[in-house]
Amino acid sequence: MRRFYIIICTGLLLLFALCGDASMRGAVKGLELFAHGVFPALFPFTVCIGCLKRLGAFAPTGRAGFLALLKLQALGAIAGNPTGALLLGAEGSHGEAIQNREEGSVYAALFNLASPVFILGAVGSRIFGFSNRFTAIYIMLCHYFSAALLFCVFYSIGRIGRGRGNKKTAERRPPVLKKASAKAQTASLFTAFPEAAAEAASTMLKLCGIIVFFVSIGEIMGNSPLTSSLPLHPVSRAALMGMLEITNGLALLSAAGAAPRLCVSLACYIISFGGLCIFMQARSVCEIDAPAYLSAKAAHAMLAFLISYICFPLFCSFDALPAGVDISGQFAQRTLSVLQIALLCVLSSITVSLAAILAARKTRA
Repeated sequence: MRRFYIIICTGLLLLFALCGDASMRGAVKGLELFAHGVFPALFPFTVCIGCLKRLGAFAPTGRAGFLALLKLQALGAIAGNPTGALLLGAEGSHGEAIQNREEGSVYAALFNLASPVFILGAVGSRIFGFSNRFTAIYIMLCHYFSAALLFCVFYSIGRIGRGRGNKKTAERRPPVLKKASAKAQTASLFTAFPEAAAEAASTMLKLCGIIVFFVSIGEIMGNSPLTSSLPLHPVSRAALMGMLEITNGLALLSAAGAAPRLCVSLACYIISFGGLCIFMQARSVCEIDAPAYLSAKAAHAMLAFLISYICFPLFCSFDALPAGVDISGQFAQRTLSVLQIALLCVLSSITVSLAAILAARKTRA
């Protein structure tokens, strides 16, 4: 497996060398995205999390169950990606509610959500330019509702499984999502704050590098003659790009001329999955199991897509969509039907999850 990774890295190195202009444009876009969106929104929140961790706010409190995890999900939704994973990585923030790394990784995926600022501002206003703000609110509600629904289902299933498990499994309780972090030994805010600020700055630097890297790849793929020559429908191209990096995928979707119902539903799908860029951001702030995380993200994306598509006629009207969206054609007249697009999303999600599972098994072997 190591040779395979070496081949991938070598190929990316050649790609960046051959497509220098596109790579530089992507790097500039990535830096602008980080400086204007990610850093102002996340840095203060990350400093506060570090202070709370050092002051003992996340100290283990026994069986902190459903309500404790629900609070973490709400905080993750308010602050945005990758705060959900960062909160799960805070040692002891969940008490004994999470039993193993795989279970914690699923929660990290369901807590790693886009912020309202990103959906209403960046997606609704800048990328799509919705004339009616309620359309962006509808996307936000589908995104959060599907995550909350999956969380409730998974928590209930996990609780039933723990009730049926034997005592040896309960006594093992392996470490959950433990990131190298200081324990709650600092009693003063004046000593906790500098340490938290330094840790937050290090985290922001990691996020900046990941965002710039993936936005650069997205820019190269979007403007490469090789990818442009592929016989893909613009909507399919947007969905596949969204699996890599969320903003490029949404930008391609806004210009794809998709029908309103499909456009909004696919936006929910792309936002909920988050792409490999968000996954790598989550891996940079806590240790997660890749197959479990990506499987949960794929389930979240598909559920958000289905909820959005089914409920669209009840909440949204055609005049809420951007002016560039074509509403004159019928779904049956398009190159790919809605069913084919949904199937493409399922297959791409499964492919990413299977690839992660295979990589994990090869690495362990």
